[in-house]
Amino acid sequence: GGDIAPGESAYVQFRCAEPVVATFGQRFIVRDENAARTAGGGGVLRVAKRRISARMTDEVAGLQVLHAGEPIDRVAEVLRSHRFAAIEENRIALAAGVSRSVVGDLIGRLVRENRVVVLAGTECRVSAAYLASLLNRAMRWLKTYHRKHPDEPGCLPETLIGWLERKSDKALGKTLFARLVESGDVRVMGRFACLKEFAPSLSAQDENVLSAMLEAFNDAAYQPPSVAQLATLTRANRQRIEKLLKVACSMGQLVKIDNAIHLHADREQELREKVRALFTTNGPFTMSELREMLSTSRKYVVPIAEYLDRAGVTRRSGDTREALPTEET
Repeated sequence: GGDIAPGESAYVQFRCAEPVVATFGQRFIVRDENAARTAGGGGVLRVAKRRISARMTDEVAGLQVLHAGEPIDRVAEVLRSHRFAAIEENRIALAAGVSRSVVGDLIGRLVRENRVVVLAGTECRVSAAYLASLLNRAMRWLKTYHRKHPDEPGCLPETLIGWLERKSDKALGKTLFARLVESGDVRVMGRFACLKEFAPSLSAQDENVLSAMLEAFNDAAYQPPSVAQLATLTRANRQRIEKLLKVACSMGQLVKIDNAIHLHADREQELREKVRALFTTNGPFTMSELREMLSTSRKYVVPIAEYLDRAGVTRRSGDTREALPTEET
């Protein structure tokens, strides 16, 4: 805020010219350079490495809790202020001004009251309020993505996971993404993630075009049609075809092999079964044996084989490939 008049009090942040040691509850006085005049005095609430402004309402509210809150509320605030950073219980006790002997019990009570969350698969204890705030920001980010890319069924899960990692910790992105999915706020459609209320809207004409496309992919098996061929078949322009390809992938109706090749989902499942049967019968197989089995050309079999490697269905060794056991796929 502004100036502090004589007799008044306010929250202030000292930025020191050299390191000092301070902890919660420590009393201090402020004098001029010659120690001749006293400007004021107070007590330490928090040691902060970053600048806090009056506009940071969560931080100001946190100072109020540290100033006048009960011990359990002060512990909750310390955990909130540390976000996703690990903090030992003795440091929590120091920062909250509580006895080391009770801090564990207070944290346990906060967990039982759902004010502190232990993230699944980790030992990370995070304030439920801060976690909710971050996940709400993630959903706002995804809503903005939908608005900027109206013809796409959503973003790649890795994109949203990357955003979450930047806002939390690199090890927590997948855990936080899973929490959004488990809550139902975000859903995974094929290769894409989207808000639960978002769904690609198709006109009756688009539905007809998509139906014709899916039939063409199923009939073509392992020599799937190109965008140009689909445009000729359906009399739709390239932009509409590409939009519908993304929608079909998001709905699990098509599987993207590479940027130019897609397979009908039923054919992709059939492909996996055929490859395992070929390996069971003949052992490691060559590219030409795979091509012959699929009755396709090298134009298609090479990207299909590379897709199978990426998907963990096969493993390449020199000029041959072997099918991996189902449990490893």
